[in-house]
Amino acid sequence: MDPTVVPLANLRISLAEFTAGWQAAESFLTDHRNDWHAIGVVTTSRWLATATPYSPVLDRHTPADEKMIAIEYIAADTYKIQRPEWVAERGRWIEAVIATLTWAWRGMAPAPISTDQ
Repeated sequence: MDPTVVPLANLRISLAEFTAGWQAAESFLTDHRNDWHAIGVVTTSRWLATATPYSPVLDRHTPADEKMIAIEYIAADTYKIQRPEWVAERGRWIEAVIATLTWAWRGMAPAPISTDQ
């Protein structure tokens, strides 16, 4: 995790807030490897930070940028309706992706995993 390479255009919150939320999610995932919520937050945070090139929902090998983040956000919201069986297999994963994008990219929600450790 290297917060110095996070494209600031991918965030609507401060880099410090994003880094704290991302670190909290990574730490939580270390102890809860099968938690779909944590997996969704971590994979989305990594993608937003360009730490991985794979988008969380569409699984495209495309770095996160404003256009791709908007497409991914719409896809996540659409998958809840169009692919309920796929979403059901992954527990709270899709909600975590949406919560992470709403928090970090839209700046309209609290961190999806508490930063109070």
